Amino acid sequence: MDGIPLALELAAARLSSMSLEQVSNRLDQRFRLLTGGSRNAMPRQQTLQATVDWSFGLLHKQERETIARLSVFACGFELEAAEQVCATADVDALDVLDLLRSLVDKSLVVADHTRDSVRYRLLETIRQYSAQELLRIARDGEVTQIRNRHAEHYLRVAEAAAPALIGHGQAEALRRLDLEWDNLRAAFVHLTAERRTNDVLRLGVALERFALSRGHAETLGYLQRAVEQAGPEPSTPLARALITVSWMIHFFRQPGDSGIAVAKQSAERALKMARVLGDRRLEARALSLKGGVAYFEADPVTQQRLCREAVAIARETGDLQLVGDLLGMLAVDAPAAEARSIRLEALDCFRQCGDELLAASELHMLYGLDLQAGLIEEGEDDLAEAVGIAERLGDQMFLFYFRSDLGIVLLMQDRHEEALPVVRQTVLAARRMGHRIQICELIFAAACCATWQGDYPRAARLHGAADAAIAEALADRTISWSEQEQRLREKEQRRLRELIGDAPYDEGYRAGARLSRQQSMDLALGPDVAERIATNSR
Repeated sequence: MDGIPLALELAAARLSSMSLEQVSNRLDQRFRLLTGGSRNAMPRQQTLQATVDWSFGLLHKQERETIARLSVFACGFELEAAEQVCATADVDALDVLDLLRSLVDKSLVVADHTRDSVRYRLLETIRQYSAQELLRIARDGEVTQIRNRHAEHYLRVAEAAAPALIGHGQAEALRRLDLEWDNLRAAFVHLTAERRTNDVLRLGVALERFALSRGHAETLGYLQRAVEQAGPEPSTPLARALITVSWMIHFFRQPGDSGIAVAKQSAERALKMARVLGDRRLEARALSLKGGVAYFEADPVTQQRLCREAVAIARETGDLQLVGDLLGMLAVDAPAAEARSIRLEALDCFRQCGDELLAASELHMLYGLDLQAGLIEEGEDDLAEAVGIAERLGDQMFLFYFRSDLGIVLLMQDRHEEALPVVRQTVLAARRMGHRIQICELIFAAACCATWQGDYPRAARLHGAADAAIAEALADRTISWSEQEQRLREKEQRRLRELIGDAPYDEGYRAGARLSRQQSMDLALGPDVAERIATNSR
């Protein structure tokens, strides 16, 4: 309710006939909902609409037009963005600054001062009112023009950030885009609705690393629709978008889905276009992605051939970030000793070019090699460094996988008390991020923690859920499973069976194997949390 006293009072009055959730769900129509104030109050204090009508009635024409235009921002914005959206034939950039200052003084715009800049925002109540005002006062086509300006500004923001997203300045670029994500999403929606296909392709490509890091899987959806709408003619934006689509499918893919066929088709189209365009960098990425498809198709010979060809081309370009990126795919099906050498070279490439996030990813891959070699303590060191980097970058997706494995490596050392908060934190992250994330190993770790807590029936169900998901993921090659992990699984399940007996264990295990993904996550958080979630959902 933006802390507006009258709005809070009117919302509270609605609770005599509505639940809190019903009120909350209707706040997008707050001006119709929040009525019925005291009849003893002045008219402007009897409804939220009347209060805001009165405030806007005090504004002069340019102030009203400016705040109406500001309603196109989906979240906070900086002065430069406001100038792009609000400047007109009668209002220049300096006028926009003065108008913003006046609106801040009138408490209709909020100015948030940071160390480096000032960000402005509208309270949601004011934004909804201003959006209605924009529709009322705008001339034919003017709203579309204003939204065009907004989308074009954030397309420029994304493309300006793109080089830093894979190099030096990565942390700053990621955090800048975090601030603008709602505006970037609004740009996607508008450009898609206007069928500005080329601009959607450009925006999606520029945001590739950001979307992967933050788990914004909807970026893939916008790109796929734009690719379908694009013509057959080769173009650099289309070829880049096809590569981004293929890579995102690899990253967000779940066992049993049909994404691998789309990833293969996208990589093949991108490769043909790259060769027509003569773009060697795009050719190398497309070859590497085809190699990734070959891995999922269990064709190691083709995978190695394509990935070696891709790396050779990348070396010709002299692009260290590209070399490191493609070396990572080459290492996937290589023998252990060769894979370690490849990954160490990739790690060095990323450290030199400033791509910290993929450096952390390589440390995670080195942990996997450590685990295969039985070097658990060394693996924990690699994981701990990877976690530290990802946390500093504000990452979510990579960090999820790092922490999942950190929980398991702690369990291998019987450090259950340390593993428990790591596992719980990671399950909560999985719930926030949605379905496009692999959770089978995390559910297994939660099962081990439940046994340590003495919650044996829940542990048996979690083991059943984890084993069903692990079997599916192994068949689909979306995870690897080491001898060390298998020994831990056998040890934990044997111990639990001894603690509760064969019949209770088998009954719980079979019940767990039937759980849905969401039910498994709820159960992993504990019975009290699961019950609270169920109650709230009702």
